[in-house]
Amino acid sequence: MTALIANMERLEHVVLTDRGQVSEIMGVDLPHELYDRSKKQQRSNTWQFFLVLACGLSASGRSLKTLAMYNLNALDLGAFASTKHAFIGITKLSLSISDNSLILRDQTTLQTRSLTDLLEHAAPGLQFLSLNFNWQHHRAHTWHPPSLGAVFARPAPTTPTGIPLVFPRLLELKFRLFSMDTLALTTFLRHQPVLREATFDAVLLSGPGSTWNDVASALPHSATSWQVRNVSQPKRNRADQCYTWNPLVEILDSASGWEWDMADFLRQHQLNATTMTQLSADRLTYLKSRRRFSTIKFTRAARIAEV
Repeated sequence: MTALIANMERLEHVVLTDRGQVSEIMGVDLPHELYDRSKKQQRSNTWQFFLVLACGLSASGRSLKTLAMYNLNALDLGAFASTKHAFIGITKLSLSISDNSLILRDQTTLQTRSLTDLLEHAAPGLQFLSLNFNWQHHRAHTWHPPSLGAVFARPAPTTPTGIPLVFPRLLELKFRLFSMDTLALTTFLRHQPVLREATFDAVLLSGPGSTWNDVASALPHSATSWQVRNVSQPKRNRADQCYTWNPLVEILDSASGWEWDMADFLRQHQLNATTMTQLSADRLTYLKSRRRFSTIKFTRAARIAEV
C-alpha cells in the first residue's frame, strides 16, 4: 500500500474518515440505545488510514495540498517523522477530533504536544484551517477545564499563554465545538499577520470577565470579517456559568471597530432595508432572537457596504 501511494503522482487532495457503524456493516436494525452504545465502543480507524498515507508520502518525498480528516480519535494522535512530513506543504487543513479529554484536561499529554507539532509543520504554507473538536460538554468548562489554548502555543516560562504558533499565510480560520481560555485565543489571533476571515461555531470563552469584545479587538488589522454561531461567554458575576451571547441584543463595543453586517442579516431573512424599518418591535425582536438566525457576521465599521 505504501508503494502504491508513493506512485500516485497526482495525489494532492485527500479526505479520510471512518463512519462505518456496526448496524450498517452487519445489516442489523439495532434499537437506538444499543446503536448509540455500539458507536461509542467502536474506535475510529481514520488515524490508521492516515499513517499508511503518511508513510507513502514520506517514502516518496511528496506532499499534499489539502487534507481533511474526520472522526479522529484524540488518543491516536502522534507526531512521528512520517506524519510530520505529511503535514508539510498543506495549504488547506480540516480536522474533526473526538474523545478529547486528553487534550482538554491536560496540556502536557503526548496527544496535545503531537497536535501542536503537526500544526507547526503545516504552519508555513497553511492558508485555511478548520478545527472541530466534537466536544459534547463544550459548555461545561467546570467539568473539563479548557486547556486547548496550549495546542496553539509552545510552552514558555515567561508567559502564561506560551509562545503562540504563527501561520504566516493563514487567510481563513474556523473553530467549532470547544472551550478556550480567552487570553490564549486572543494572543493567538494577534499573531496571525494576514488572517482575513474567522468563524467561531459553538465556542465557549472561559476566564473571569471574558467577552467576545475581547476577541473582536484581538483580530488583526488584516481581518475583513468574522462570524459567530451559538457562542457563549461567562456570566459577569458567575464565572462558573455561561450564557449564549446574542450580538444583536448585546452589541459589540463601538471601540472594537466591528459592526454586525446588516446586509447579510437581511439576506438570511429575505428582507430589504425598507421592510426592516417598517417591522414592529415584536417582529424585530423575534428576528433577533437566537432561535431565528443561524449565523451573525461582522465586518469592519469602515468597510460595511450600504444596504
